[in-house]
Amino acid sequence: MMKRVLGAALLAIFLAPARAQEDLNDDIRKLLDEGVTLYKKGLDKQILDKKDEAGEFFKQAYSKFEQALNKIDTIPPDKRQMSSNLIYAFMERHLWEDQHELYADELGPDLAQKSPYRGQNANMHCCEAMIAALEATGEPQYLNRALRIAHRLTVVLASRTQGLLWEHYSADWQHDFDYNRHDLANKLRPWGYQPGHMAEWAKLLLAIHRHEPHDWLLPRAQELFDHAMRLGYDREHDGLYYCVAPDGTVCNDAKYSWVQAETIAAAAYLADAMHQGL
Repeated sequence: MMKRVLGAALLAIFLAPARAQEDLNDDIRKLLDEGVTLYKKGLDKQILDKKDEAGEFFKQAYSKFEQALNKIDTIPPDKRQMSSNLIYAFMERHLWEDQHELYADELGPDLAQKSPYRGQNANMHCCEAMIAALEATGEPQYLNRALRIAHRLTVVLASRTQGLLWEHYSADWQHDFDYNRHDLANKLRPWGYQPGHMAEWAKLLLAIHRHEPHDWLLPRAQELFDHAMRLGYDREHDGLYYCVAPDGTVCNDAKYSWVQAETIAAAAYLADAMHQGL
């Protein structure tokens, strides 16, 4: 079972009614509490434009979240399902925008104000979380939501950029091609197309396909994987670059481990889906 869960969804446990915490044992609650504290510190540093410090807090937070998730099997199945339903309900109420079929990125402390920024990255991980919730509970609502997010981003919005996935959008989900244009070293929200995210989406589409095949999932996954390789692959030194400008030039030549890992996973999923073996 996939165990990566969006940080915002974990934060929702602490913002949901207090009874939700009754489903968590003390060790898990402590790890999540520590992770939330670190995550909030990262957000504070991000607001102050201290990217390196923010990134360090985020890494520590996700380490705590991962430790908590490794203990998730200690929660009885009925209570695990209750917790996932509470998180889903919180996100449904405060972050889901039905007219766009996607989630907003950020909420203010009062849970009323939304940031005007919209991004594909948060929704990609929401889709990933929905697949994980489906595999943990078997509830069809998570599969349905994963499908809606996936189709909206990888088909509808990508159709406006020749099948490629742009990262940044306005509050009404119009492509924002200027966001962070002059901050090419930004690690959290970089400008340009990200081949690694296209490969990651190929993997997620195929994960959905394993649960409920649809005619568009496999072909779209193949297209996204091909785009990732065509745009991002370094034919001299191997590996995929981080970001590529709309004109096809590399605008951030860093090579992050997660990009390579997601691409390898996507290739394995594709080979399996196409009955070519691994």
